[in-house]
Amino acid sequence: MHIQIDMFSPLYYSTLGFDADLIDYLSFIKDEYIRFLFPRPILDPRGRKPWDAVILFRMHVLYFTRPEFVSFRQMCTELAKPKHQDYRNFL
Repeated sequence: MHIQIDMFSPLYYSTLGFDADLIDYLSFIKDEYIRFLFPRPILDPRGRKPWDAVILFRMHVLYFTRPEFVSFRQMCTELAKPKHQDYRNFL
């Protein structure tokens, strides 16, 4: 009897910082499902490039699951800092 275990590479774990919640998200929520829910591009009201629905959805997952982010705007500012590289990799 042969059992196959689907495991992510060590590089995958190191880029997400061994964060179990983010790894579970990527395991159970597929990008195709989010794109199915939002089939049209999400247009920027300022006329810039449209936003990707998957990235916006993942940003909201971070915002609602991480206590260190008190507002969406503050989260966007914090993501630019080097200490949040794992969150940027997630997005």
